[in-house]
Amino acid sequence: MHSAIDDLKHIDHPTTHFIAQELIDQSATDEVNTNIPSAETLQAFATTLAEYKSALEQANSNIQQQFDIGKKRGRPTNNEARTIAWSCGAAFRDLAGRAPSVTTDPITYEASGPFLDFVAVAFDTFDVNGSVETWARQAVKDVKEEKFPAQWN
Repeated sequence: MHSAIDDLKHIDHPTTHFIAQELIDQSATDEVNTNIPSAETLQAFATTLAEYKSALEQANSNIQQQFDIGKKRGRPTNNEARTIAWSCGAAFRDLAGRAPSVTTDPITYEASGPFLDFVAVAFDTFDVNGSVETWARQAVKDVKEEKFPAQWN
């Protein structure tokens, strides 16, 4: 019991100081009585610890929300668009017998090709929000590198 109190004293936080003091007070009372804590004392201590745990979990949650801790930074990914475009790329490869590709006109810089048209139809069919050209080009890259959806992150 005393080593637990000593461990708590080393944590520099008001809550742990309070718990350590409670343990010291309770320990002194128990030593006067019989040096053995009663079942009621242990149950009360367990209840107190459960209350502290709950309060600390709530405080931790509030801190994480306040400071955006644990959230991914950067632009959010569009997994729906990437998955559908990748599926189109895999299907195109299997059905056409060649790798999907997106061609770009060197004068107008417009993207075109049968694979781009295929992705455009799929996006329209599934009502996907996202740039057809961007995700078609990403699918070309993913299919070429044999990168599957589970490997994207």
